[in-house]
Amino acid sequence: MTVSTPAAIRGEQLRLVLAGIGQSFPVAFLLSSLLVVVLDRVAPLGELLAWYVAFLALRVATVGYARRMQRQRSTPAQGRTTERVLMMLKIAEGGCSR
Repeated sequence: MTVSTPAAIRGEQLRLVLAGIGQSFPVAFLLSSLLVVVLDRVAPLGELLAWYVAFLALRVATVGYARRMQRQRSTPAQGRTTERVLMMLKIAEGGCSR
């Protein structure tokens, strides 16, 4: 049995989060596309398309960043920076929905 340190556990948690981000992209793409189709008759199309493009651009940026971070070996300090960047991207993505 190996003893896991808090830093090792946190590193594994970050690795799992980064892997999940890439896996969530197809679902985000399909659901956002469906939302545009459904709301087409209710909301202005220009606003819907602007939201759609901004949302997908942020998702692509987030997936790209997550994949790049997965390829790199990181220290605990770099892991905290990665967490902060991901948090900011998710905040921007949420702000895109308002």
